[in-house]
Amino acid sequence: METTGQKPTDPLRECKCGTKAYTEEEMVSLFYPHKNGKYGYGTLCKECVKKKSAKQKPEDKRKGNLRRNYGITPEDYNVLLREQNSCCAICGRHETEFARRLHIDHCHDTNIIRGLLCVNCNVGIGKLGDTVEALAKAIIYISNGLKKGQNND
Repeated sequence: METTGQKPTDPLRECKCGTKAYTEEEMVSLFYPHKNGKYGYGTLCKECVKKKSAKQKPEDKRKGNLRRNYGITPEDYNVLLREQNSCCAICGRHETEFARRLHIDHCHDTNIIRGLLCVNCNVGIGKLGDTVEALAKAIIYISNGLKKGQNND
């Protein structure tokens, strides 16, 4: 590959599609970071990733997302769903009450899946830092508020 006035320490890198070459400096903003990438970046530029993703079927995207993020298949998800009777593991509301599927709740330290939650319950425990201590404080706080409300009647 020809260099166009680049310093030897700043070689050109090509997008895997082969349409354009980039300097190391350009790669920082035009490529997604990738821990296993040869230079710390993916092999496709962001533009090519978006084009490739737009062509992908929704069920294939979901399958890849489940595998990549949680190490499970759509079939594994369906087993979890059946085990929970298609209901949120916290509030018990049925998945048909929501516009989206139940979310996979997992420990961010161990990646162990705890169950499936509706968006409200998932965000709620996430905002409390996924800690038992914070949840316990929230229970006490709400309980005290209920007691105060009952005493004022």
